Amino acid sequence: MNDHSALTTLPKSAHTFLQGGGEMGALTRAYDWSQTTLGPPETWPLSLRTTVGILLHSAFPTFLFWGHELICFYNDAYRPSLGNNGKHPALGKKAKEVWPEIWDFIGPIIKQVIETGEPVFFEDQLLPIHRNGRLEDVYWTFSYSPAYGDDGQISGVFVTCTETTEKIVNAKLQHEKSELLRAVFDGSLSGISVLATVRDEQGAITDFDYRLVNYLTEQNNSRTDLVGKRYSDIHAGYKQAGLFDDFVKVVNTGQAIERERHYMGEGFDNWYETIAVKLNDGVVFSFRDITAMVQVRQQLDLNQQQLLASFEQLPVGIAIISEEDLTYRMVNPFYGEVAGRAPDELVGKPLLDVIPEIEGQGFDDLLRQVIATGIPFLAREMSVQIARRNQLETIYVDFTYQPHYEGNRISGVMVVCLEVTEQVLARKAVETTGQYYRHLTDTVPAVIWETRADGCCTYLSRQWYDLTGQTPTEAEGDGWLNATHPDDKAESGRLFLEANQHQTPFFAIYRLRYHNGLYRWVIDKANPRFGSDGAYQGMIGTVVDIHEQKIAEENLGASEQRFGAAV
Repeated sequence: MNDHSALTTLPKSAHTFLQGGGEMGALTRAYDWSQTTLGPPETWPLSLRTTVGILLHSAFPTFLFWGHELICFYNDAYRPSLGNNGKHPALGKKAKEVWPEIWDFIGPIIKQVIETGEPVFFEDQLLPIHRNGRLEDVYWTFSYSPAYGDDGQISGVFVTCTETTEKIVNAKLQHEKSELLRAVFDGSLSGISVLATVRDEQGAITDFDYRLVNYLTEQNNSRTDLVGKRYSDIHAGYKQAGLFDDFVKVVNTGQAIERERHYMGEGFDNWYETIAVKLNDGVVFSFRDITAMVQVRQQLDLNQQQLLASFEQLPVGIAIISEEDLTYRMVNPFYGEVAGRAPDELVGKPLLDVIPEIEGQGFDDLLRQVIATGIPFLAREMSVQIARRNQLETIYVDFTYQPHYEGNRISGVMVVCLEVTEQVLARKAVETTGQYYRHLTDTVPAVIWETRADGCCTYLSRQWYDLTGQTPTEAEGDGWLNATHPDDKAESGRLFLEANQHQTPFFAIYRLRYHNGLYRWVIDKANPRFGSDGAYQGMIGTVVDIHEQKIAEENLGASEQRFGAAV
């Protein structure tokens, strides 16, 4: 490789190849090349002059190594990649002096190109370089090609490149965000499906395809291969049940549809609370099995007097309010918790006397309307301003007002209510994360946790510490197991270690000790977490309180046994 192959001396006025070229063109013209092995520009070979002229006038980031010392040239487009301080200006310097931190990587590549004449190409290659006063991780897509001298021999290496650091960093952040959202998505206590329209040649909607489902949807359908399937292939009766028409209406109007459904078919005979929301040219459909709640409501409608004997134990708030002054006649403990008063503080007293803060919120008017018309009233997620724990709170409740009869006369109202404040606040918080995912995470608050590949817990969200009273030092590693019930600890630990070892989803139901010393039932679920390179990185999961649901199931079973025995 010759620095002055086939020299042709030109007058300085003929240096047209150095004209223009922005900042680097000016620096190249002003540089004292006579102090380098290349000599002044008027002595450069035609091939070098041509190559430098192309480099300086290119809009694409370009670098050139020339001569046996690999003298450096680059253009304005390449200049930002050198940072604000550190390497710039590298013009006229030897390659090894400019790139000492990556010479072990690029030195052999340059040598290979010069010796073989074969170009090389790398995509999104990590090459940490010293710039902006520190060593930075920088990703590049680049090619190294031979640059020929006037004598036909390889005299240098021509580099075209672009920095892809921002793309790679953003991709990693998006991957981590997706993993977190997927954990919340799969941790939902509602089944969630993302469905896409299937249209005929005229554009009419004929069906829907599964595009994304969460864990509860798979469990409800007892299969894990839903994605890509037609909805009608899985639920043949959904058109007859009116669900297809609702989906089409949501897509065509953009208006969400929320309703209770009684679905029978494919082995189902359940009641569901469903919400369908438009997403692009499809629907996000969420469902929650409320069969137990509906059965309780129907049982109340049919057997009010019999159920009153056991209503103290029902896992919902129940009260009887008489027509006269809207006075409380009966109140169970769950209703007292919602109202922020003990039952004996309410019984025998008018509604507005004992809970004055609800005056003007319309509840007394609704009660009188039910008494006057005999028509039940149902509300979901109704906001209520109520004084509890010595302060005014905004809570959310699902409730029904049923006319209460004595003989053939309406004597008052039976109130059945369930507080859903945590679920509503959780959904509102999730909605702020983005238009796409806010309908996928309509669920109660959950503890988020993360482990390393070796199973060591490295992160628990603040909810864990608020609930259990543990400190990070106590909970991290495998210390979280110390907050589980002694009878559940060994099995929960075994299930987690087995899932971590096989890199499979983790699922456990156990009792968790809260900071007040009481134990509550929770569901702990997690999915294996993989990096963008496919390497296993550990688990990411959620812990959800299901205590009321668990106790409700147990109480309902016990209540039905007592009722059956009484009959």
